[in-house]
Amino acid sequence: MKLIFVTLFIFSSLNIYSQSLDLAERDFSKPDSIAKVFKGYSLKKLPRLSYQLTHQFDNDFDKFRAIFIWVSTNISSSHHLVEKVSRKRKKYRSDSLAFSSWNASYNKKFFKNLLINKSTVCTGYAYLIQEMALMAGIENTIVNGYLKSSTYPFPEIDVPNHSWNAVRLNNKWYLCDATLASGYYFIDKDEFVFDFNGGYFLASPEIFKKSHFPLEKKWTLLNDNLTFEEFVEGPIIYDDAFNNNITPVFPKNINIRAKKGVPIEFQFKLCHSSSNEIPAISMITNNQPLDAEIIQQDDLLKISYAFKHKGFYDIHFNIGKEIFTSYSIKVSK
Repeated sequence: MKLIFVTLFIFSSLNIYSQSLDLAERDFSKPDSIAKVFKGYSLKKLPRLSYQLTHQFDNDFDKFRAIFIWVSTNISSSHHLVEKVSRKRKKYRSDSLAFSSWNASYNKKFFKNLLINKSTVCTGYAYLIQEMALMAGIENTIVNGYLKSSTYPFPEIDVPNHSWNAVRLNNKWYLCDATLASGYYFIDKDEFVFDFNGGYFLASPEIFKKSHFPLEKKWTLLNDNLTFEEFVEGPIIYDDAFNNNITPVFPKNINIRAKKGVPIEFQFKLCHSSSNEIPAISMITNNQPLDAEIIQQDDLLKISYAFKHKGFYDIHFNIGKEIFTSYSIKVSK
């Protein structure tokens, strides 16, 4: 399992649209290849770079895809910057003016590092996506809020720790996260590893809300009333939830209490899926698979299991060998 280290326009008369279900059918091979052609291009000529990536396309989907791929495969995440910004946010958590003053003084160093070393934190990724897309005539905005991951499982309500983007394509709003798409920081070797994850490009809002909580709730792109407390208490999802367009919907809490011998039902929604095949899902604890019953009803998977012994269990759900979500269960008599 990979460890991902990340940091951290309001539109009038805003109409928020749901994601389209045909994204998996689009062929992005051409914008992907264009992004590769301009790999390593200097950020000192940002308008020129945006033009080179997008001018061949007649639709915003391909234009934005080329921009997103370029940013995600050319900009590395700086663990040291992440830690520094996080420390300062906590230091000045009760003094927003002091933090703003420090942030303003640090901006020059921050952008110089991005410009020269192509290394940044989530804010830098979101800034590049925003600026390059606007240069290409694509309406978008930076979304600030909270990230919950295996690295930062319980964000603090007074310390927003992440930024991502919302983009409007063909009159519909979509969500994306270039920071998480770019790769991961290998702490043992103190280096960033590029490992593009396309699941964070125009991701399903229903999956996105499990790991991202925006300061402005309209940027969930959903008509629900999820609270911050519910967000924090929900199950953790991993990269493969995005890769496979699957999200946990029940139980709603990561911590579960159960009775020995009484079945627990888990439910997962398949998003953007046109296949009738049940994904190869396994339920695992202590590296051992459990013999759980799996039933598919349209886009819903139901998995039932009764524990035979009392105790505490960390339960992981895998697709293949990769975890997509986890729960903690206390089983009593």
